[in-house]
Amino acid sequence: MDIKDILNDEMTQAVLREFALENASEDERSRFLAGLGENIMGRIMIEVLKVLPEQRRAEFDELVGSGDPEALEKFIYPYIPNFDLFVQQEARKEIDRTKEYTQQS
Repeated sequence: MDIKDILNDEMTQAVLREFALENASEDERSRFLAGLGENIMGRIMIEVLKVLPEQRRAEFDELVGSGDPEALEKFIYPYIPNFDLFVQQEARKEIDRTKEYTQQS
């Protein structure tokens, strides 16, 4: 899963505008979005692990490694019923956190 799986095109463009990168080179935008995507994925993983029972974590790790997003979502559903909304909310939190960090630098 990469940033395009998390954010639709419209949201990706909005994020680039938020960070004043809409006129940056394709390489700069790609690197920024790749880094942001990694941060978002890390955040999602941490938040999922917070609600996942300890005895299910090994299975979760296997599913993450399998690259099968449908199986992963089915596995997570009992713990996070609206996973798409959850992902969008966590993405927004990470975008806001990143924006705060870049404004402090």
